Amino acid sequence: MGSYPFAAGLRFDIDKTAEFGMRITNLEINPRLEGEWMPIASEETYEVVTNSFIASGRDGYFTFLDVADTLFDTFIEYGQSFVNYAREVGVIVEPPLSQFSTQKLRLLDGTVYSVEDAAEPMTTESPTVAPSSAAAVSGHSATVLVGLVAAMMIGM
Repeated sequence: MGSYPFAAGLRFDIDKTAEFGMRITNLEINPRLEGEWMPIASEETYEVVTNSFIASGRDGYFTFLDVADTLFDTFIEYGQSFVNYAREVGVIVEPPLSQFSTQKLRLLDGTVYSVEDAAEPMTTESPTVAPSSAAAVSGHSATVLVGLVAAMMIGM
């Protein structure tokens, strides 16, 4: 149900053979990717940036509905927020495998995929440069800032 979660500063293992509600393990956070990875504390509240579609509980992310009173809508389309980021940093680079959201995935047939087993990401001769100011962005979804308890993926 719903889209697969990808997130910066959040990583986890998924075991599709485990009981419903127990499929996510080794859930860790590294706020702004500025420190060490640490386990998520269930008693803590975290700030999350997402688009308005997900923040409204769509695609199965119903936990966002529990924190709807903490939403802050920037009214910036999510594509535009990425363009703004790209312009600020100038060059977009692929993150290291240790920062990928899914660190290990066990499928229903028992097949396991892991970033530990993956080859290093391919590099290109020249990095991707931020788009010019003439770049067109389509879609209608605002970026929101949400206070959220880490249980957002408990039902996966």
